[in-house]
Amino acid sequence: MRDATVDLISEYAASLTCQDVGPKAVHAVKRSLIDSMGCALAAYAAEPVKIARRMAARVRSDAPASLIGSFIKTSPEMAAFVNGAMATQWAVDVDPSSISKRVKVDVPIVGDVKGVLAEMNALLADDSKKPNAAAIKAWWKQIEEWRGKNCLEYDRSSSIIKPQYVVEKLWEVTKGKAFVTSDVGQHQMWAAQYYKFDQPRRWLNSGGLGTMGVGLPYAMGAQFAFPDAQVACITGEGSIQMNIQELSTCKQFHLPLKIILLNNRYLGMVRQWQQFFYGNRYSESYVDALPDFVKLAESYGHVGMKIEKPGEVESALKEAFGPKLKDRLVFMDFITDQSENVFPMIPGGKGLSEMILAEEL
Repeated sequence: MRDATVDLISEYAASLTCQDVGPKAVHAVKRSLIDSMGCALAAYAAEPVKIARRMAARVRSDAPASLIGSFIKTSPEMAAFVNGAMATQWAVDVDPSSISKRVKVDVPIVGDVKGVLAEMNALLADDSKKPNAAAIKAWWKQIEEWRGKNCLEYDRSSSIIKPQYVVEKLWEVTKGKAFVTSDVGQHQMWAAQYYKFDQPRRWLNSGGLGTMGVGLPYAMGAQFAFPDAQVACITGEGSIQMNIQELSTCKQFHLPLKIILLNNRYLGMVRQWQQFFYGNRYSESYVDALPDFVKLAESYGHVGMKIEKPGEVESALKEAFGPKLKDRLVFMDFITDQSENVFPMIPGGKGLSEMILAEEL
């Protein structure tokens, strides 16, 4: 069973990355998001796999086609690794009812992920065959070519606040150590892409379940569990209003979390899909009736800030996370570019290799 593709498993796991995270990292590289709006490098690297293994993970209904068993669409060089075959689906889950629920699985494995991985490692260690050095070298050459595409670039000279910039500055100010939660939408994708998580269990969101309104309660739970930690809720003006009354609970229990509202006055992800796939026919995606979030936060006894210029972003974040406001909940209303879209993106039903990059538009 061990062929050229299996030889590449350990190398492949190490190569799914957009940025290095230094010598402390296990593989000296950071694995990145594989998703319909994930990192291009990770998507391209996932496309030619012959064996797709999911560990305690579900495939949502709108997953990219190539993640659920479509035929490989890849370069001739990479096609040599898989012979144009359809990926064999493996799934490991402690709950047997979750296996083959959405996608038919070829190799179902019921068990705890930790134990299953330990057994897999033992089997590989006992295998007398050696990795194919030539195949691994060719794979890393291809990876470096893909790495040359800066799929997360955006306009850094804009006079309007870019949401990506806010998340980048949040990462810098918190030194990457904050517990970060999100709701659902464009802000969720930007948080996943631009906050460079390099510690486990720091990123709390509902994933493909699409639970709008969950960001603030998640942040509250994280702050209760880690009272001395920095906790940031990255949210949108649609999602935050679904549970905004919990600001009262935050006041009662003295939860000093920080709310990062990326306010573009739209249900951004809905607007983006309407722009790309429905001929700019916008329907019910513009939020025309919004409260004054600063005054609303202050009415609950918290600190409110409104940030409207790129030059104010870093100083506002430093103030919010600084010693004077360390023990206060700070609601930060960042007025961001209404037209900004999330890239890369994969249209519904398309493969990972068919993702759209901003530079291609």
